[in-house]
Amino acid sequence: MRIVPYLLAALAMTLPARADVAADLSARKQAVIDAYNAADIDALAANYTDDAWHISPRRPPAVGRAAIAAYFAPAMKFYTMVSSAKVLNVNVSGDTAVMISENSLTGMPRPGAASGDKSPPAFTESRINLTVFKKQTDGRWLIDRFIDTTPPDAPR
Repeated sequence: MRIVPYLLAALAMTLPARADVAADLSARKQAVIDAYNAADIDALAANYTDDAWHISPRRPPAVGRAAIAAYFAPAMKFYTMVSSAKVLNVNVSGDTAVMISENSLTGMPRPGAASGDKSPPAFTESRINLTVFKKQTDGRWLIDRFIDTTPPDAPR
């Protein structure tokens, strides 16, 4: 029985606090928004693993960094994004973390982003995201799978 406190102490030192991991994961998702708003497609794609999947409603899945970059590039020309997220759940097992978050996403037209004689419309959407992160050998968490949903009552 005397070994139990030592085992608990060792376990506490080897597992990062869930709040710390959740903060790291949230920061990674914010880095995607920041890169998007800076129109830096390379920085955006660098937040994903080489074989990542990005799945959003009404669009085919994007698989791999190059496909994810191509997925975001057209909209980057027209919008900046503001996103607020509420983390609903985080589970970590080894080098894999799963986050479920509720997001509000607002797209604002970039200055001069007219298509023909019309500016793209502003929009706000509520979404639920399931994001799977993989911890890299350098300690960074990268997005490996991202699944975006819209509520059933969302306009189509």
